[in-house]
This record gives sequence, C-alpha cells and structure tokens, in this order.
Amino acid sequence: MKLQRAVDYVKLYHRDINEEILFDMLNEGAVEYFRATGEYRTTMKTTTVVNQRYYSLNQSVSKIFAVYANDVKLPMLQGDIDIDDDEWGTPTDAITTSSTSNDRYWYISHTDNLGIVEKLPNAITRDEKTTNYQSPSSAYQLTIHYEGVPRRITSSSSRSDLLWQDAGDSGANSWYATDNAIRATINYAIKEIALIPGANQDLKLAQEFQSKCYKVIKQ
Repeated sequence: MKLQRAVDYVKLYHRDINEEILFDMLNEGAVEYFRATGEYRTTMKTTTVVNQRYYSLNQSVSKIFAVYANDVKLPMLQGDIDIDDDEWGTPTDAITTSSTSNDRYWYISHTDNLGIVEKLPNAITRDEKTTNYQSPSSAYQLTIHYEGVPRRITSSSSRSDLLWQDAGDSGANSWYATDNAIRATINYAIKEIALIPGANQDLKLAQEFQSKCYKVIKQ
C-alpha cells in the first residue's frame, strides 16, 4: 500500500484531522506492531576503525540478534570491562592497540552504541588495573542483524512511496511492510485519533478499532 492510500483510508473516519497528527499516529502504530510481533528484521553494515571501540546504531534498532565480523559470528560479551576506551571524548583518550587478536566480542554500551572488543591476555593496563579486552586492532566489516521499526513517515515523505521502507544501512536493504502490519498500523491510527478530545473524539469507534488492532497482531 502506498502512503497516500493509507492517508485516504484514515480520513474516511477522520476527515479533518491534521496530517502531522495522522503521521504521528501511523508511526506510533508501526512501533507498537513491530515490537509486539518482532516481524521487522533486517541488517546493517559498518566497518571497524583501528582503536575505535564504539559504533553508532541506527535509531530503528530495538534488539540485536547477531553480529558478524567478516562473516564470522561474534559471541556477545558477558560481564563488564574494567577499562573503557573513551575515543568519543578527547582524541588522546583513545587507547592504542599494539597486538592483534581474532577473538572478538560485541556488546551494547550504556549509551546504546555497539561496542567491539578483542580478547588478549593483559591487553591493557591503567592505574594498576589490567583488562583482557582491547578495541579493534584492524579494519573489518561488521554485519548487524537486528529487530526494529521502519523509517518514520513525515510531511516530506513522498505520497507515491510504498508504506514503510527499510531504515537500515542507508536504505541499501529493501524491506516493505506486510499486509498485517499495514492493517494494524492504520487501525491503530484511527483508534488513537478517535481518543483525542475534541471534534474527532469517538469512543465507540476507538473501541472498535482497538479490537481490530489486537486481532491483526494475534494472527
């Protein structure tokens, strides 16, 4: 379904609704649906930089299932690392690696960035503390498999575009919503707009479309 058709369908029930609100409701509906079903799964790619531990994730990422380095699956790191590598701050804060290891791990930082480390005995010593983990010592391709939600619809979105394209890896991976996803998000938008106090409020309509939302998600 194309965006204009979705807009027209919602306006069958809410003819005078502001389109910015309509888009917000469609976007919220997409988030609710994909988090409930886990249906939206795709990949994004990036390349490590020597001595850089952290990599920004796409805003659509809600859960990572797997990370591969040069097509080799990496285990998720268990536990904490005693010595961090704060290359996000002053450049001199970055810790330079002197040895190479192919024993690699991934984890999510407290700031929701993807962390990549290599395991090496006594890799780094600082302030009389030692850790066995260092930042990448070479450049290699990372492939991140994740669950998330598609790119947000805005007023600048083309009305002729298919509804919800992939938001990963600069749009390199094509993905489009299933019929169930489209129905659920449109139903959600109609229901939420019907709950807004004012001319569009219709509690009976909201109840009807809430039931339709749950029915589609359970299918």
